[in-house]
Amino acid sequence: MPRIKAKCKICRRYGERMLMKGERCLGAKCGAIRRGTRPGMHGKARRRAPSEFSSQLQEKQKVRYSYGLTNTGLAKVFAEAVRMPGRTSGTLMQLLERRLDNVIYRAGFAVSRGIARNIVSHGHFLVNGRRVTIPSYRVRAGEVISIRESSKDSPMFAELLERLKKFEPPAWIELKPAEMKAVIRALPKEDELRSERNLRLVVEFYSK
Repeated sequence: MPRIKAKCKICRRYGERMLMKGERCLGAKCGAIRRGTRPGMHGKARRRAPSEFSSQLQEKQKVRYSYGLTNTGLAKVFAEAVRMPGRTSGTLMQLLERRLDNVIYRAGFAVSRGIARNIVSHGHFLVNGRRVTIPSYRVRAGEVISIRESSKDSPMFAELLERLKKFEPPAWIELKPAEMKAVIRALPKEDELRSERNLRLVVEFYSK
């Protein structure tokens, strides 16, 4: 995962928000909006029209940065998606969305995937009553994600209840704000997934 100081530069490089800093990315402080140019001495130069390969590479990098994966990690997920039945792009999206850190982000427990990954690694969350510290853990239908009782009084969750009351998770996640729990209703279907990325280009990149 890129260093914190470099995250705004990554968004500026690709000319769009990738929400790696949570709420900061939604406001006026977002580097991609506040500065609006690519980093470096030639940042103000006009962007060239990308080639086909460049478009595929850029989209792959955007997916990697958005989900906090290494090149090797994303390649492994893609290889698994290829072996599974169904359309590869949809399967790839489902595998990425089922990551525990992403589910915690989608359920509103964290304002970014980076923060979600951090609090999972520190053991603040339970899956079906058991502590899970692996951000890449893949959730299953019917599983219940909750905050450890000993972690609920932590300052990082001080305003969580009020935020959850106003939060709307995707259809495949049932949120229970009062209990600070989220239930995986079913595995997400392709038409239910919130995709900010063009995974068709990612599939084309790895298929070369």
